[in-house]
Amino acid sequence: MPKSEYQGVVAGGITIQEKKDEQKQSESSMAINNEYSYQIALVLHGKQSNVAPNLIFNELQVGQKNYRNAFYMTLENQSLTYINQAKFKAKVSKNGKKLELVNAEKDNIQVAPSSMIKYPILLGGNLLENGIYDVELQVTSGENTWLYTKQIEVKKDQASKLNKQDVTLESRFPYRYLLIIVVIILGWAYYAKRKKGTESKF
Repeated sequence: MPKSEYQGVVAGGITIQEKKDEQKQSESSMAINNEYSYQIALVLHGKQSNVAPNLIFNELQVGQKNYRNAFYMTLENQSLTYINQAKFKAKVSKNGKKLELVNAEKDNIQVAPSSMIKYPILLGGNLLENGIYDVELQVTSGENTWLYTKQIEVKKDQASKLNKQDVTLESRFPYRYLLIIVVIILGWAYYAKRKKGTESKF
């Protein structure tokens, strides 16, 4: 709880959990113990004056979301106010190339007061190559706009590892291998037919 007067909003919660009986737990022969807890959300309002939102860049990383390659941009709301109905517009391109790998938008995002958001920018099935990437993220909420343009280097071994785990890329490769197998079978069948025809003449 705040000890002094403040402006804006403080969001949090209270967790209620049953107190454990250590003696009963040690005497019990059961290996499984069920624990229950209940959470109550709390929003405390300070002085009812306009608090300007302040969203700052924290970190840029490469990783995965649900086994899909993505860049993660971590932003921090340093103000005691919600950033409501925010629109996130992301662009990703390989350094030195005009072609954009990603150009995506997402609406109606809310960022709580004094909190961080780790925003994923999915590559959408594009192969992650090693090299330097330019990542741009524009956040708009009401009359406020924040623009972040950062660079990140992806190592060769890092890209290879992530590409092997990306399910959108794995789904591509079987069809390629299947096509190669079909071409080989058709070629072998054509060769065998011609050879049989040649032998029958003699």
